[in-house]
Amino acid sequence: MGLYSKMQLFLCVLSTLVATAIGKFDCRRDSSMCLHGSNCNDVDGICQCSVLYSGVDCSIVEAEKEQSLCGSSPCSNGATCSSDSSTYKCHCTENFFGTNCETSRYIITCTSTPTPQMTLRLTPQVPSFTGKIFVEGKAKTTACHMTLVSGTTQTYELTLTHTHATCGNAVHNASTDSHTRKFYVLFASDSIVLTSDEVVTAVCDDTQSTAASSQLGITDIDSILSPVGVDMSIKDEDVDLTLTASGSPISSSVSLGDDITATIEMTAAGLPKFVALRVEGCVASNTMAGGDFKSVRFINSSCPSSDVDNVMIQKPSKVSDTKVTFIYDAFKFTNQDAVSVTCTVKMCTEKSTCAAVQCGGETQPYSGNGRKKRGLQSDIITKRTVRTTYRVLTSGVQGNTSSTPV
Repeated sequence: MGLYSKMQLFLCVLSTLVATAIGKFDCRRDSSMCLHGSNCNDVDGICQCSVLYSGVDCSIVEAEKEQSLCGSSPCSNGATCSSDSSTYKCHCTENFFGTNCETSRYIITCTSTPTPQMTLRLTPQVPSFTGKIFVEGKAKTTACHMTLVSGTTQTYELTLTHTHATCGNAVHNASTDSHTRKFYVLFASDSIVLTSDEVVTAVCDDTQSTAASSQLGITDIDSILSPVGVDMSIKDEDVDLTLTASGSPISSSVSLGDDITATIEMTAAGLPKFVALRVEGCVASNTMAGGDFKSVRFINSSCPSSDVDNVMIQKPSKVSDTKVTFIYDAFKFTNQDAVSVTCTVKMCTEKSTCAAVQCGGETQPYSGNGRKKRGLQSDIITKRTVRTTYRVLTSGVQGNTSSTPV
């Protein structure tokens, strides 16, 4: 499955009845879910147990399965019981949780009177849920997000009428008089989509005499977070690098020692899609190739580089969430008058992933590493590189300048 592959849970239920669905364990949501030293397979999200253990999370000690304290069958809903000399433990199937596995993780309640509506209650299958659950297409609308049920640690619920001004209307099937909604369960955040995330499709069907069997299927979802009509891929025009000297854009050349202000800024085209940027790196090079190539770094791994300490006047600073600047003395390379400044920029849909990052002994305010999970950036972020080239005059040499996205 690709990055945007999702597990889809399908629920059908009679009005006023409660139905449950089939969930799926996936240790890629949190590798600590694999117990007793087992490892999580990043391909299928299944814990790799040794011969001494079993269960989806390798929590069952084989030698303790169905021992004496399990004789009264205390575990519900197909759970496996294990016990030592003092207590028993129920190891739940993927759909249930609780001391005796008595509570379903997915519950939908449909009501037809006085106002037709559905209530979906979810308990995500992860030790500590830090993500978001929301109605399809409503990632940025708080009113359409599930909220924590009072008295629980991570059970979430949302009730919506079939006709809803804020969260949109449920899809109505006239032939069956059913109403359908999709809910996205994102385990990392409300911005990144992983193969371990879920799409829950809830159906309230007034024509059924009983709740239909739950089904588990696979569906491919692309760009589910994109606002309607907005292409979320980063374009050349979304971010710009400009170099100025004495307050004016560098049009052809500068003199050695001139103060140059570099500005990396999100453009008007990028602002509808992204809320912040992060400068990952900026490097100056002599534009040459092979053994003649020379370069120095202004920014490396989102931190100021020591390569240019002797020419840096103002370290990179965050003017706003969408703009970063730094100032340096114009310099040239020993074998070339041309200087090319190239910056790699990440565009973020969530400000927190562009927050301050610790660089040595001080916190740099202009960028951030973001929250990571198993080496994967936990925010939808897209990358672009911008380049500006100019010439440095030392004895009347003239030249041209160009700004090119690469």
